[in-house]
Amino acid sequence: MTDLSREYGEGLFLLCQEEGLTRRVEDDLTAICQLLRDEPDHARLLSSHAVPRKERLQLADEALRGRVADYTLNFVKILIERGALHELP
Repeated sequence: MTDLSREYGEGLFLLCQEEGLTRRVEDDLTAICQLLRDEPDHARLLSSHAVPRKERLQLADEALRGRVADYTLNFVKILIERGALHELP
């Protein structure tokens, strides 16, 4: 685990703890990790610098909005922006 992933993960955990969403976000992240393992092309697409960042963020938004907690979606989008989606598992 890198310092970046530790910092982001701790921030997300503290926020979810305050809001009572720890279990929901944990379940969301588990499902997203499983999806990215099952569909490695999706992970490559969301991590590819050949695809403009704005487009990658839009793809994540379209795929996840309404299906996961807003905190989960925002966390995934931050990882995409920072080129750190591979840190999610």
